[in-house]
Order: sequence, then structure tokens, then C-alpha cells
Amino acid sequence: MNSGVDEMSERVSGAIGMSGILRVLRDVSRGFGEAGVTAARRWGRGRSKVRNRRARVERLEERLLLTLNVGLSQGNLLVDEPSAGADDLTLDYDSSKNEFIFRDAVNNLTTSITGATGGGTKEIRVPKNRVSGDLITVQTGALGDVITVASGFAPGTSRSLTIEGGAGSDTVKWNSSAQLTAISVTAESTESSSTLIRTSGSQTWSTVVSVLSPLEMTGGNISLQSLITNSKNTKVSGTGVVLVAGAVTATAGATLELSGNGGLVLGAGSEVSTVQGAITLRALLTQGTAGDVSGLQIQDSTVKAQGGTITIMGETSAAAVGRAAVDLVGAKLITQGTGSILLTGIAAESSSSVGIRI
Repeated sequence: MNSGVDEMSERVSGAIGMSGILRVLRDVSRGFGEAGVTAARRWGRGRSKVRNRRARVERLEERLLLTLNVGLSQGNLLVDEPSAGADDLTLDYDSSKNEFIFRDAVNNLTTSITGATGGGTKEIRVPKNRVSGDLITVQTGALGDVITVASGFAPGTSRSLTIEGGAGSDTVKWNSSAQLTAISVTAESTESSSTLIRTSGSQTWSTVVSVLSPLEMTGGNISLQSLITNSKNTKVSGTGVVLVAGAVTATAGATLELSGNGGLVLGAGSEVSTVQGAITLRALLTQGTAGDVSGLQIQDSTVKAQGGTITIMGETSAAAVGRAAVDLVGAKLITQGTGSILLTGIAAESSSSVGIRI
């Protein structure tokens, strides 16, 4: 067997010759070289693809960091956004556990509060005993956000809530009937589904408030940028001054009453109007106030009745010396169709005030 192989090898060697063997070796070597280069290229492409995939993962991790942070500022709760992002945030309170709840339907939340739970998830809970201050502030970023104040949000009467929507088109959904100390809302629009909005102190609504269910709003000084009743009966009553800065409208049979014991002011450029609804503007000025302040001031503003009735009633007590019960300097009173405006001004006999100033 071996002798046959050796004999065949000798025959091949003789047939090919030494130069042929060298050519075969060069061809084999070249083949290995090309295979090596091809393998190297494939290996290089594989490494390039791996690096690209890792870069994409790193960018995703950066996006996840664009979240709201729940923290403390001088003992007060502060929810703010380090970078712009569209949020869907809900404020709630668990009275059984005495915990503040912050829930975002879109993004994960972070927290820097010791004892808080849920950091890095969509819901964070903060024990009440970790919060020494009474102010809760929510500041969202530049994009359009939705901020919901849940029906269960009842953190205590000593608490105040400030919502600042920032840039973008922001919507606040107010569902809580709990009493707070003060409320301040800045947003493009606010939808109120609550039957009560109550404060012992001031309320500032720098937003268009759309009333979705019968509402009674009570507080100290109340400032309204704009309010639309949407066929729902609405009463706004302040123990201090009630200020209307924009448009207030009652529609489709709704009744709207605005009253302030410290005066009712329709600011310059504002408008109160009704379309088949009834509006009552009532002010009782019970004390002397610095400056020429009247009970009900409709200066450089418009009152318009289109198919409904607007009742304007102003009254001053003996303490409001020299004041007007109703001040109409520069006011525009407009009736259209079956609309009517009823005007009453009552000044205390001993106060030297006037009933109606035109």
C-alpha cells in the first residue's frame, strides 16, 4: 500500500517538476491570504455594526433621562422638568397612607427625596412626614403638557398648589373638591369637572377655565383670566376682590354669578356676555379701600346680553366713604335680540357714596 503511494508521488513530482510545485504552493498561499483578508473585512464589518448598535442604545438612555423630577425646595414639594418633554402628569393623595402621589402616563419620574418610593418608574410616592413646607409647585417644560389634579387630591387645608405650564399648549384638568389655602394656575386651558373649588386665601387662574359640571368657586381674592360655563351653572364668590381680566361667557341657559365682598372688577378690555343664559354681577363693598375703588367697576370693558339677562348689582356700606356702588366710566353695555341688562346701584345713606357713576 505504501509503496504504491510513494510510487504515485514520484510520478506526480516527475510530471509536475519543481517549478510546478512552487506554483502550486504560491497559489495555495495566495488563497489563504485572500481568505484572511476576506475574514478580516467581515470581522471589521461585524465590529462596526456592534459599535453602531451600542451608540443607539446610549442615545435611548439619554431620552429616558428627560423626565420630571420630584424634589424639595426649602421643604416645599417641587416637581420640575430639567429638559423639555411632553408630560401627562397626575397629582393625587393617598389619605390612608398619608402619601403624595405623582404619576406620569408617558415618562418615568425621578426623585431626590429620602424615603420616597418609585424613583425611575411612572409613579412616585412621597410620605407626608418628609415634606415640611405647605407649598406644592409643578413646573413643566416647553412642550404641551397635561396636568391632572385628581379627585382624591386632598393634602390638607394648609397646603397651597401652584401649577406653571411653561411654554407650549398646556391643559390642566381639575377634579379635586378639597379645600386648599391658595391656588395659582398658569396654562392655556383648564377643564373643571369639580363641583367645588375652595380656598381660604387667593385664587389666580391665568388660563381659560372651561366649566364641565356645575361649579361653585369660593375664596379670598379671585382673579379670572377667562371663564366659559358650557351650559353649567357657575358661582364665583370671593370674600375679597373678584377680578375678571378677559372674557367670561354664559351659554345655553346657564346661570353665572360673580360676587366679591371686597369689590368686583371687570378689567380694561374684558368682556362679560351671555347667549340665552343669565349672569349676575354682584359686589358689596363693606370697607374703605385705598384709592378710588368702587363696589362694582366696569371701566373700559364690555357687558353684552344676547338673548339672555345680565343683572348688575352694586352696594356700598357706611364704611366705604365716598365710593360708588357701580362705576361705569368707559363701560359698554350692549343688548342684542331679546337680551336685557338690569342695573342697580345702592349706596349707604350715611356714606356720601353714589349709587351709579357714569
